[in-house]
Amino acid sequence: MGSDFPKSHILGIDISPVQPGTVKPKNVDFTIGDVTNLPLPYADGSFDYVHIRLLFLALKAEFWPVLIKELVRIVRPGGYLEMMEAENICMEGGISTGVPNLGTIMVAGLKARGVDIHVAQKLKGYLSAQPDLTDIHQKTETLSMAPHPSDVDGMKLAKMMNDDGAAAMGGLKGAFLAKGVCKEEDWDYVLSENLKEMRRRGHKVYWTRCWGRKRSSEE
Repeated sequence: MGSDFPKSHILGIDISPVQPGTVKPKNVDFTIGDVTNLPLPYADGSFDYVHIRLLFLALKAEFWPVLIKELVRIVRPGGYLEMMEAENICMEGGISTGVPNLGTIMVAGLKARGVDIHVAQKLKGYLSAQPDLTDIHQKTETLSMAPHPSDVDGMKLAKMMNDDGAAAMGGLKGAFLAKGVCKEEDWDYVLSENLKEMRRRGHKVYWTRCWGRKRSSEE
């Protein structure tokens, strides 16, 4: 995005220090931040465009409206807020090789923590509830973990989802092992079999994008 819009200044925020340090356009900066630590350290109307994504595994259900209100605050009048979340990232049911289904276990754990795994369906409602937002739109796209080999773009996206799935479940390895899902020496095999099963079934992930414009002072 920094290369496509060279006259802009782009600020990326993540809770972990995963940002590239050197290979990036000069108009792009990264900082470590926690969006649950409100208020955010930015003045009202600081940004023309705010994009937030893939927090559905981290935020509790009751926090979403609070966060969205804060994001609207830092968007300038006439600017845009866009959100994107995924749904159905986890595969339910048994696995042909008999290993534990990490997706089923993960969903149960997230629900127990108060996480709304279906928040993607509610984004438009959350944005519509903000009186300062208008022109609200939503778009959902379906991506398969096993597209036809002739679908070059689909194959690239499937690999990215496979890698993201491995990272997401791998990040919860300690929690899975604490629940006695498997022995540590069996972890790599169990994770690999889960990902293979998702590809075998042609598991589909739904990506929902929702955006709205902040009203100008004349509206």
